[in-house]
Amino acid sequence: MKTINLPESILEKNLKSQLLSQLVYMKPYSGKMENRLQKKTLEKCFTDECEWRYIPDVSKTDYSPIYFGDTIIDLGNIKDLSDSMIENKEISLTFEYSDLKYIIVKTDEDFRFIVKEIEKFALPKEELYDLISKIIIWDNDGGDF
Repeated sequence: MKTINLPESILEKNLKSQLLSQLVYMKPYSGKMENRLQKKTLEKCFTDECEWRYIPDVSKTDYSPIYFGDTIIDLGNIKDLSDSMIENKEISLTFEYSDLKYIIVKTDEDFRFIVKEIEKFALPKEELYDLISKIIIWDNDGGDF
């Protein structure tokens, strides 16, 4: 079969653009995922992660809106690509610790862990205390929400 390359119509371009803009916000409900620490492949429900997604508008940059192929699957490549966006203020996501309203952890053990991590930050004591005060332990306080 011979492939014929015809110019895209405006409708085709708009439909592709709309489809692409919807696809970047989607991810599978469940699937197999390798646990990097245990080196085991596990079945995972991705919805349990309750993640928010930030999709920058890269139309005015040299970045492609979608990267695909065998090599991009390598987490090192994804991290390098993501890290390269930090220097580009037009598309990087920035916030201050004061912008945080809540830090929700599941257990008392998680609370102790996150406090130890926060104490490593190079912040004035008042800011450290403010950040720690935003921690909510879900097992203790979840019923209040």
